[in-house]
Amino acid sequence: MRISSSSGSHAVGSSPEGIGAATSASSSAVAWVISTATSSLTRCSRWICSSPRSICVRASASRAWSSAIRVLIAVIPACAGVSPATTVAAASPTSPVAHLSPRRRPAIFEFHDYGALQKLKESTNKNPTRRMSYDRAITVFSPDGHLFQVEYALEAVSKGTTAVGVRGKDVVVLGVEKRTTAKLQDDRTVKKIWKLDDHITVAFAGLTADAKSLIDTARVECQSYRLALEDPPTVEYSTRFIAQTKQKFTQSNGKRPYGVSCLIIGFDKDEPKLFSTDPSGVYAEWKANAIGRSAKTVREYLEKHYSEEVAASRRETEKLAVKALLEVVQSGSKSIELAVMPKNGPLTMLSKEELDAIMKEIEEDREKEAASKKGKKKASE
Repeated sequence: MRISSSSGSHAVGSSPEGIGAATSASSSAVAWVISTATSSLTRCSRWICSSPRSICVRASASRAWSSAIRVLIAVIPACAGVSPATTVAAASPTSPVAHLSPRRRPAIFEFHDYGALQKLKESTNKNPTRRMSYDRAITVFSPDGHLFQVEYALEAVSKGTTAVGVRGKDVVVLGVEKRTTAKLQDDRTVKKIWKLDDHITVAFAGLTADAKSLIDTARVECQSYRLALEDPPTVEYSTRFIAQTKQKFTQSNGKRPYGVSCLIIGFDKDEPKLFSTDPSGVYAEWKANAIGRSAKTVREYLEKHYSEEVAASRRETEKLAVKALLEVVQSGSKSIELAVMPKNGPLTMLSKEELDAIMKEIEEDREKEAASKKGKKKASE
């Protein structure tokens, strides 16, 4: 195997003696070589496909450059499980990167065996530690079309407390899971439901700090809208502003996505509205929806039990929101917070006594349903 680099031409065997020759340099050089080799293997941002049969690895410094190439030659085939019989050439004066300084010129690993290169690429894609560059740069798509930072933000949302929104005929209800606070903590400071304007309210799931920052920004926008147009902002306008703010943070360097999803409720011209947004900047209008932990389970329950008859009654709408939360909340009304916004009325946070009354009605309904099923079963027998 021959290596052509900016420091000259070298011959390196694929035997252990070849590897030993690479590690016979000074201790500081060897430390840098190992660091460079490991970095090149685990950071795919340094891997550039220069041709169907080659891989380009760029080192970050010129010190001990030839030794670094030798170690990479020894390490890459061993880690990827491919044959070490490769030809390696550094950027030559006639190459497209000849204008770069020696320390910035990449080493080109050319594989004679096309199957070996495919094996290396497949192992890189399957190994999460070898695709970290797509994690670190929000503006870089992975080869299969993913933005990993956005997906990780969605994962942060899925670990947050559950929030449910249900739209009725003349009312909109928000229900959230309230986690247990510390013994000496004031639970009034731990809120998941916030007002953006007199007629707009938001509940969130995900990172609380991100949510508070986003809510403050949205509140300022609502007041600016009132000042400029002398009219209250619509629910859809506020939702669109929040979604656009989130989307900007998915394509800007030096930023990360908001790790929060929102349910936004309100009334536009006496018409109830329920919107949701996610970290990618997508928003949509819903009749009922859930975000946060076990959102899929809660959403399936809502799809099964939501109907126009339920939406026509304020009490049934409130009960549906509580029932949906009980799918994931085990401690009853102690861990549930419910906000109700009626038509032409202010937002109301239900007290513990009101929640207990709803829970009692739900239990009675379940008992009646069980008795009814039992009676039908006996009649069929």
